[in-house]
Amino acid sequence: MRAGAFLPGFTESGVALNVLIGYGLDSANIIVLLHDGVIYNRLSGTGEKIKMAQGFTGIGYCYYFGRTGNSAFITVGLGIQNWISLNSHYESNNIGPGILLGGGYEFVRHIQAYLNFSYGRTSDNFSDYDHRQLTCGIAAIAF
Repeated sequence: MRAGAFLPGFTESGVALNVLIGYGLDSANIIVLLHDGVIYNRLSGTGEKIKMAQGFTGIGYCYYFGRTGNSAFITVGLGIQNWISLNSHYESNNIGPGILLGGGYEFVRHIQAYLNFSYGRTSDNFSDYDHRQLTCGIAAIAF
């Protein structure tokens, strides 16, 4: 997970959450609403610990290259990027445009491994920020 909001190129890691809700057009094509985000801690310029969250939310498309339960897949999405402080006294950025590219492999029916990359821009009263995040995980699929 990469968060370049405070310092360009600054890397943070944290807990990721990936939620995907969709409609299967057939066994290979799915239209989805997805959220891919991460929560992490970082230190402010004054040394205060700040809990941050950033993520992508949008509309996407998943394509499975083979049969269910044994197939590689790709995911693409267009939507918004958000970056917020979970500490109530710290100002958060405005949302901005975002994209998501990902893929993975469903190695057993309903169980898949994935890797997603999202990019987006947010801004506040002082500057514009680029956000990049890389999330990976094992997902259980219900349908």
